[in-house]
Amino acid sequence: MSILLPLYVYPWPGSWDPLYWEAAKNPNLNFKVILNPCSGPCMGSLPETPYINEIPRLKDYPNIKTLGFDEIPGLYHWQKHDYLRSATNAVQSNKNLGEKIIVHNPGTLPDWTWNYLDLANITVIFEDTFAHFIDATKFNALKNFSTLSNSPTSAFSIMLHSFGNVPNELVEWTVTQMKHMAEWNFATDVAVAGEYWHSFPSILDVFITRYAQLKEQERGR
Repeated sequence: MSILLPLYVYPWPGSWDPLYWEAAKNPNLNFKVILNPCSGPCMGSLPETPYINEIPRLKDYPNIKTLGFDEIPGLYHWQKHDYLRSATNAVQSNKNLGEKIIVHNPGTLPDWTWNYLDLANITVIFEDTFAHFIDATKFNALKNFSTLSNSPTSAFSIMLHSFGNVPNELVEWTVTQMKHMAEWNFATDVAVAGEYWHSFPSILDVFITRYAQLKEQERGR
């Protein structure tokens, strides 16, 4: 159970401090942080200097681990499956990589029969607005996906944006529902298209605090 956080916030001095504060406040909660300094793979170049300066600071927090970024196809195709299998094998055989966690984000809820779930440790099964999340049809599809796909919720991630101006109790309820569906989650109230993950949300502390509470409840069982 972990926070899967797209850290697309540009690393001006102090801009990543909310992450550091939450990580220090919740040492038993793991943060998997997705970095995308080059808007995709840094092919033949290095990230800009602010990234080179700031990324090493993440290692100061043992509960923060970093992930790279690339895109995968949405709809299933056997040739794309073969290609992604080759990519998975390349990652898993690379001795220079750490945990070798592979995250896929197909951009849509996968078909529960024909999919790429076998090639990833974590698949983002929903990245959309809070309003779409609580739509009954979508909510029930997400709730039942683990059973239908015969996969554990630890293999799934949900990322919500455009939360709106809602009470803290609704944020906390949503965290609990997300946890029943997937174990790698994040949410933001930012509602500007293309900017969802480029700043820290005002609901950050409420979301993280509730998430940490759920994890402690699990540890106490």
